[in-house]
Amino acid sequence: MADEDLHIETSLLPATPASMSAEDLRLAYAPGLIHVILSLAVPGQPHIRAFTVENGAVRQIELTILEAANPDQIKGEALCI
Repeated sequence: MADEDLHIETSLLPATPASMSAEDLRLAYAPGLIHVILSLAVPGQPHIRAFTVENGAVRQIELTILEAANPDQIKGEALCI
């Protein structure tokens, strides 16, 4: 995916699971937008998930969390937030 084609929306939901809410679905206005949701519902166990929404259908995207001292060390397609 080219950088100019990547669109991301993030949500921090301290007390709920990392899933699309009714409000997230209402605001899912652009096909191809990646919704990244971080839940802190369980203390000390953050949970992050990503989704796309097209024509009202929600699809979870697999995330791989990488640790690198320098983002330039990451090979292949990766998103550094």
